Parts: sequence; C-alpha cells; structure tokens
Amino acid sequence: MAKLLLILGVAVVTAVIVWVVTTTSTGEAHDLVVTGAYSAGPLLQKIAARFQGVNPRDRVAVDGDGSERGLRDVEQGRADVGLVARDPTPVERRRFHWYSVARDAVAVIVHAGNPVAALTRADLAAVYGGRVTDWSALRGGAGGPIRPLTAPEDSALRTVFDGFLGTSAGPSAGEPQYGTGMLEAVADDPAAVGYASFAQARVPAHPKVETVAVNGVAASPEAIPVGGYPMSHGVYLVTRAAPAGIVDRFIRYATSPAVQDLVRDGGFVPAAPRPGPPPQ
Repeated sequence: MAKLLLILGVAVVTAVIVWVVTTTSTGEAHDLVVTGAYSAGPLLQKIAARFQGVNPRDRVAVDGDGSERGLRDVEQGRADVGLVARDPTPVERRRFHWYSVARDAVAVIVHAGNPVAALTRADLAAVYGGRVTDWSALRGGAGGPIRPLTAPEDSALRTVFDGFLGTSAGPSAGEPQYGTGMLEAVADDPAAVGYASFAQARVPAHPKVETVAVNGVAASPEAIPVGGYPMSHGVYLVTRAAPAGIVDRFIRYATSPAVQDLVRDGGFVPAAPRPGPPPQ
C-alpha cells in the first residue's frame, strides 16, 4: 500500500511539473512565448495572429509589459523571445541576439492648445531639471506653469528620453505615467509636457495632443528611419541563443516584408527586412 501511494505521489508531482513548464499564466499551452515592450505589444499580437494563420500548428503568446521585463524573461528562461523598444547597450548587444522589427521614436507631446511647436534638448533639460517652470520662458510659450510628466524609471521610453537629456528627470516631473496614460494626462492638462511612443501618439491620432519638433526636427516617418529625429530607436525581437525551430520561423516572419503593412498601420516605421531565406 505504501509503495502504491508513493507511485501515485510521484505521478501527481510529475503532472504538476509538466503543467507548469508548458503553460502561461492563462493556463493555455503555447509553443512560443514573447514578452516585452508595452508600446509594441499590440503590433506583435497582430503579427503573431497572421503568423499562426499561415502556420496553424504553431502558437504564439505575446505579453506586452515592458522592455526590461522582456530582456529579463529571456535571460532567465521565462520567455523564448523578448520584445524591446529601445536600442541595445554595447553589453546587451554582445549578450543577446537582436532582430529589428520596426523603427519608432520618443515623441515629445503637449496639449493641442499649447502654442509651443518646438523645443531643444536644452529646453527639455531645463524643464525636467526644474530650472524652467513657466511656458513664457520658452519660444512661443503663452505663459503659465509647466507641468512636466515622465515615464516609470524601468521603461524603455524613460531610458531613451533620459539618455537624450543626459540626466534623469527631477522631482518636478511628478508621478510616472504608464503607457497610453501619458497621452491621456497631457490631453487633460493644457500645462503639461510629456513624451510617448511616436507610434502610440500617431495611431490613433489624439485630437487633444500634439507632438513638437526637437532640435528643429519633427518626429515623422521620413525622419525616423535615417535617425534625423534625435530620439529615434529600433523595436527588436531578442533571443539569448541563436534562433532555431519555431523561434527562427517566427523571427524570420516578423522581420519580413509580409508584415510591413501591419507595421505601418500600427504607426511604426518599417525596418529593413532581415536577409536570408523567405519566411515560411
């Protein structure tokens, strides 16, 4: 009897282990798990759906919860592929394999009623550093207090923005705004200035939010691919090891001309297609 109970116990434990390693948090089994950038999550979900349409035996789960999480999940084996909406550091470029899906940018945004149409890096550094607090101190400003908004410290948006300024946002920046919450916060406050994914600010177009030029260059599909806009960056699929099997098939598909219409429709700018055999 004791031997029978031991065998049953082992069987139950084995079943639990198999369930854990073959399911996501929703309890559904998947062949491929992608985690990462919130801003590019909807795009990857559409790419995954189209990929599954031509590869019905493959299943892909996409969870957009932050670029840094995507890198951590890949490094720790919790995801097959990371989705990262910023350019890699030299160390990250050596540690991971990077595949460009699209181009995006960090767009500086103001309320649509704000007459300011352009800001410089020095302007932004002064505003976010708390040295300039009234719109009248900026070219085109009508006067009134400035309310600078920032993204969470662990977001790719914040990494790109702070990297451009060469400093971190000061205490004047207030509570961090998450995802599209930044767009809503600026739309609700004529005194606000913030920053968001160019793609998210563009699709769908927000009637109460305007992007402003930075260092004399407007964020646009023409300026972003060539790096003319100063906070342009790539959107990447990232793996720890060289892709193989479904990982390779999905990355080849997601970086091919077969999905560039989805990239454009999502407000992003297509990246150069990955060289190699056509996707299956």
